[in-house]
Amino acid sequence: MFKYEMELSLAFPSKNGINFLENSRDKAIKESIEIFNQRFKGKKQINITDGDIKSDKITITLVSNNELKSPGRELSAFSKELYHNRGFKELTSKPSRLFEIRVLNAPKDYNCNNTESLDNNIDYLIKNITNQILINDDEEILNKLKNKLEMLIGFLDVKLNQISKSK
Repeated sequence: MFKYEMELSLAFPSKNGINFLENSRDKAIKESIEIFNQRFKGKKQINITDGDIKSDKITITLVSNNELKSPGRELSAFSKELYHNRGFKELTSKPSRLFEIRVLNAPKDYNCNNTESLDNNIDYLIKNITNQILINDDEEILNKLKNKLEMLIGFLDVKLNQISKSK
């Protein structure tokens, strides 16, 4: 058995999706997990890890009989159920893209430093920064964020110059 603990949050929340996991959606999430588990019985199962569902994320464990290269992709049936049949379509601003998935814990041989994982981490950070921009009206905080992003761009420019000079 291979266990993958993952954190799911909305990848591109719409205004309806800023605090997407209200109590009214708990039932839809739990029912979708039951449907997934019935469909893949004996192959893979989803369990909610920390007992209850937080307002901005779900922590789940995916248990599979086989080692998985991309555990997040294994959740597509669960995500599609929520998106198409449970009204979660209204919570995202990007069609057919519901969750951002971050692998928190995986079997020791799982390579979480691959390009897909890096892309997921970058997408996760961008989503969180975007959410903060959307919900924040404090000019001082937004200017601090802007300065930090400009500093990051400077670091990227230096690194890219180093790489191009070494070729």
